[in-house]
Amino acid sequence: PCPTAAAALSWLRRRGPNLPTSTRHRLLRTRTVRAFDPGQDKVRRVGATTLLPPGARLLVPRSELGWGSGEGCVSHRGDAKQERPDPKQERPDPKQHLERGPARPSAPAAPRALLAALGRAILHVDPRFVAVNKPAGLATQGGPGIRWCLADLARAPGVLGPQPALPFDPGELRLVHRLDRGTSGVVLLARGQTAAAWLSRAMAAGAAKARGAEGGRAEARRGEAGPRHTRAPPPPPAPALTVEKRYLAAVAVGAPDLPCPEARPADRAALFAAGAAPRVLRLPVRRGGEESAAESVVRVLELDRGAGVALLDARPVTGRQHQLRQHCARALGAPILGDRRYGARAGAQQRGPLFLHCAAVRVRVSDEPEVCVAAPPPPHWEELARARGWRL
Repeated sequence: PCPTAAAALSWLRRRGPNLPTSTRHRLLRTRTVRAFDPGQDKVRRVGATTLLPPGARLLVPRSELGWGSGEGCVSHRGDAKQERPDPKQERPDPKQHLERGPARPSAPAAPRALLAALGRAILHVDPRFVAVNKPAGLATQGGPGIRWCLADLARAPGVLGPQPALPFDPGELRLVHRLDRGTSGVVLLARGQTAAAWLSRAMAAGAAKARGAEGGRAEARRGEAGPRHTRAPPPPPAPALTVEKRYLAAVAVGAPDLPCPEARPADRAALFAAGAAPRVLRLPVRRGGEESAAESVVRVLELDRGAGVALLDARPVTGRQHQLRQHCARALGAPILGDRRYGARAGAQQRGPLFLHCAAVRVRVSDEPEVCVAAPPPPHWEELARARGWRL
């Protein structure tokens, strides 16, 4: 048995079946994977950070391995073994799943309109990542009740284009960030695990920047105190990388007395004044009963006071879930059109699609030309722009 405990995600990645990275994270995020603890003789659900005791076994649903119903077993003793399926039924050999991984999503399983949109979704191909235009209504990552997601469909052969014509292997694509299901626009898919780790660190640079001043002062204090012992020289740093996102958001301005108790009148008045400069919004984002610091830079591009709608240029500094949706609804009292979750809380009637679009992503790498990837807006955005006379 393994002498020390290990996190479930780490053990599943190193010793488990060859599942796609998005599938591993989804199974552990939804706590679908179970662990058998021989010491307590109990089976319990586990998450990504759950520590497995020595000798524990992870139970993975066979449906995720392509074997049908039931569960496969991944031992914590250092091997990766599965319960063999019934030989009387036609099922793939489990050894093939351990060596090659499960079958990729079948392209015909998704609607033709969705497959057609993904067939022309590639915006840019870089040696380290691929930028695609995610259609509105398609989930970025799988979960309960989700039949198709970008993370799996992008890996399926022939979905992003004819296999021989693509300059990359779709099977190597890794998801590094997400857009809400109703949000459209640019999504970056890393080409390989190394590029995924590199891009993930860049995505988290916004939160680190907010703590940079305090971290710099702490580092200076440690430097003044002097080193306590000699350490090996650090490895050469990876190329500096920053990723900036630009969103378009159509919001319901409504009346000044819109019933949103958390709205800040100063932010609202300063943002929607004539010729106003970009406004920095700092409001903690709520998720699961907890609050996380979040910061966004917002400015008005178009304003139609008669119709009570405005077009915003929004640039998140941090990357919290539903950050822009919460900042518009809670800080400004101007919820995004079509936001049934936060718009209803702000007292607005929300119908139709969500008008939030990731219009551009700018990638800067040290000593390399910057890459700016822009995604055209979907049809419902074009209809709104024509009706209001806006230029997107």
